[in-house]
Amino acid sequence: MLDQAPIESALLIGDYKKIAGCAYERLEKTAGNGIKKADLEGSSRLALESGGVRYWELLFRPAGKNETKVDLSVVQTMWGPDTMSTAKIMPEVRACAT
Repeated sequence: MLDQAPIESALLIGDYKKIAGCAYERLEKTAGNGIKKADLEGSSRLALESGGVRYWELLFRPAGKNETKVDLSVVQTMWGPDTMSTAKIMPEVRACAT
């Protein structure tokens, strides 16, 4: 069974849609074409997927007036979570906050 629990969370200043859009652009430049973006009602998700495998996911949600809660999750595999390749994700996301 694959487990996906947040390994890092942040509360940022700014609209969640704007932060998610900015993060998508920044991460797409560094991670390449595997990043998928989905805008849902009340949240946005970014995920790195390749060959049917999801490596990590970011969830952006409103947390108050002009605040965004961001959760970074990595997929738990039988080898453990892939935290080595996620170290640069949250700094890119934080750079998008106003």
